[in-house]
Amino acid sequence: MIAKDRKKRRVVMQLMQKVVFLPALIALLQPISSFGQSCSVSLETLGSLSKSNNIVFSEDGSVGYVAAYKEVDGQPGHSVYSFDTSSGNIISRLDTLPSGIYPTRLELSRSGTLLVSARAVEDNGAAFVIVPTANGLFDESRRVTLSIAVPKLESEESIPDKVAITSDGLYGIYSNKVALIMFSLKTGQVLFYEELVGAGEYAVDHKIQSLSCDLVRNRVAVVLRRAEEYKLLIYTVQDATLAFERILTLPEPMSEGSTVAISATKVTLAFSGTGNVVSYEIATGQEISRTLIEELKAAPALIVKHSLSDDEVVYIQRPGHGKKGKGAALAVIDSVKTQVFQINESLIDAAILNRKAIVLMPTRLRVYDLDGGEHSEHRLSQQCLNFSLGRDGLAGIVTERSVELVDLD
Repeated sequence: MIAKDRKKRRVVMQLMQKVVFLPALIALLQPISSFGQSCSVSLETLGSLSKSNNIVFSEDGSVGYVAAYKEVDGQPGHSVYSFDTSSGNIISRLDTLPSGIYPTRLELSRSGTLLVSARAVEDNGAAFVIVPTANGLFDESRRVTLSIAVPKLESEESIPDKVAITSDGLYGIYSNKVALIMFSLKTGQVLFYEELVGAGEYAVDHKIQSLSCDLVRNRVAVVLRRAEEYKLLIYTVQDATLAFERILTLPEPMSEGSTVAISATKVTLAFSGTGNVVSYEIATGQEISRTLIEELKAAPALIVKHSLSDDEVVYIQRPGHGKKGKGAALAVIDSVKTQVFQINESLIDAAILNRKAIVLMPTRLRVYDLDGGEHSEHRLSQQCLNFSLGRDGLAGIVTERSVELVDLD
């Protein structure tokens, strides 16, 4: 359980209504009282964020980065900000123009290379802005950009923004729904491109449905759908390419919300709707475990997060439905037991940290002790969209117009 006297920090940043130069833009910071108590925070102006925007932190947790999905005048966003996590001061601003607009997902390598996922200005495909950073400053002299075409149906409004950085910080990995792609973060050059869906064949039921990465272990997995047949393809990062390792034909549909996680020796799949969580041994392709979680079975059972932490804890999130999040639950599977936490409120996001399950609800942050202790709760002042965890236990919570930081360690 998080101690009552643990200090928290809340940083709220907003962009000024009339912006010409931003070197002195300051985000006001006020300390939060003990965990679970409320406090007021004074705000300046920041454009607006979306549920796809995330926060990333430097290796030591002293600097955070966030992108604005829209500018203060409502125009497409093109700004990425670095900020000091102790003072709340804006350090620097990166402009994603002329390459990309509507920046969403950020990834930061351990060496400080920032990878920004955005929408291409000209062809509505994916655009990536890659720039080294140091102490929150952007090294524009070494900035590179890359655009990747993304097929799009009339019924589709968004493009994939999930991108990953290899553990050595040298390469980025992305899927545009028809191909698996790896590119250099130094030059922006595409080094690996494997087309899994042929030209002109892309359809709602014929595409790469998901991309999952565990780049600590240098593995990548994609779910390929062809009509009602689903295959899982596993690759290993080797030097400057992706080496094919194994293909699995899945026993049931990977319907929307189903997810994949990879560990050192196995791959685990959570099947949305059925409640099945199945693990396969990568070396042989054999099924090694199967768990049915009834609480994840009832429709609509959209599983939106599932991954493996260092100690092999699997966590699966069901957000619930309706305004009150009816049926929301978090299932946690480890080597000892399976636990299901009934949330009784819309579940926005979740994560595992040091044997604690951290759950984000619209206006509350709740922490469950996986070893049976009491849970702690902190009420938030604004509606939340998502959150990210830094390596030092710092949680960055995204609202529509703010970034709030809470120290969980």
